[in-house]
Amino acid sequence: MEVNNSSSRINKVTIAATAIVVALLGLVIGIEFSLGLLLVLLGGFIIVSRPELGIMLFALTYPFLGDMKIMVLSFLVLAVYLFKALRDGKIEFDRVPVTYPIIFYVVVLLFSSFLSVNPSGSLRDLALNITGMFFVFIAMNYEMKKETVFSIIKFMILSSFFVSLYGIYQYIVGVPMESGWVDQTQNTQLKMRIYSTFENPNVLAEYLVMMIPVSVAYIVYNKNWGKKILFGAMCLVQILCIGLTYSRGGWLGLVVSCGLFLVISNYRFIFLMIPMGLLGLYLMPSSILQRISTIGSLKDSSNFYRFNLWQKSVDIIKDFWMSGIGLGYKAFMDITPLYIKNANPYHVHNTYIQLMIETGLFGLLSFLLMIISLVKMGFEVFSSKCSREIKILIMAFVCGILGVMVHGIAEHVLFNPKIIYSFWFNISIIVMLYRLHKKEAR
Repeated sequence: MEVNNSSSRINKVTIAATAIVVALLGLVIGIEFSLGLLLVLLGGFIIVSRPELGIMLFALTYPFLGDMKIMVLSFLVLAVYLFKALRDGKIEFDRVPVTYPIIFYVVVLLFSSFLSVNPSGSLRDLALNITGMFFVFIAMNYEMKKETVFSIIKFMILSSFFVSLYGIYQYIVGVPMESGWVDQTQNTQLKMRIYSTFENPNVLAEYLVMMIPVSVAYIVYNKNWGKKILFGAMCLVQILCIGLTYSRGGWLGLVVSCGLFLVISNYRFIFLMIPMGLLGLYLMPSSILQRISTIGSLKDSSNFYRFNLWQKSVDIIKDFWMSGIGLGYKAFMDITPLYIKNANPYHVHNTYIQLMIETGLFGLLSFLLMIISLVKMGFEVFSSKCSREIKILIMAFVCGILGVMVHGIAEHVLFNPKIIYSFWFNISIIVMLYRLHKKEAR
């Protein structure tokens, strides 16, 4: 009892001392910085106390954090897991089908960065991808309980729900729309596009394309009608939000991700999807129908701009098809003035062409091999005898990745830092679910 009281007193003194230090720092360097420091210390305390809470914290908060804070949180989670592994003497490396494709891809990224036309600029994107991969590394090395993995996924859904709510709030109060986001001559009824905590409507759509199938999965496999209604309501908010992005690539990605998931989880859904799709088209507002009608039209300036960039990218690929120019937008912007005279783009609005330009043939092949491996993992689990929840959830995440890859035809989906983190974090969840399947098969 005395030991517990002593420990309690020490904790109280520590908390009081921390509060005093933060308050003093607030007077010296500003309250915003000191509050940020307090949150970092609090987050560190939580993660060290129970490391799996660090991943849950990341799942809940990363869409709302700045790029540097996301990176710091990623490093903190990895550091705690490494410390715990070294302390317990349990460093394992559980190989899964996607392990070697990811290693191959990392090697290509390293060579692409150090041989880049702008090595310092490429290191920025290399750092983003590597810190995003921390979670895949953790997923491969640490066995988590089923309840823990499911809690992480629920935090992801909750976070995407809040992101969507904020996006809808933006639509209600009104937010400015940049002139380059839409061709007003082709979309006369479109007055606003929302972006929530992301910087661009298309980037928000990329995030939601990966997350909405996961919300749908919870509707599909939950037998409790109360939970079905709860997740159904959250899913409707997400769907409304992606609709208000007016992202045509996002809509196509969503149709593919959710359509594939529903057909795979139960082929009978196809008989429901057709009439629901027709009814949806009938009920859609004219602004969305007008936007849909411009998909693929070269009269739309943004479509024409993309097509023009793709054509001019052929010459870059011819010159750098083997090595690539180097990872990231800074290397790209250094080289494009030699090939693209009438624009100064950050990327070519196509993930596959951009990967070919930045990382060469081996970069594109290793990336595609990684995606194929993820799909194979999903179908392996889905055709196994493991629990229905794991089967449904892993296919939802795989279909989300495939959906964003469809969106990648019209956007470079691995450009925005938050989407890079989201992409790798979703892959880490696929690995966690795959390992749960393996554990059940023992």
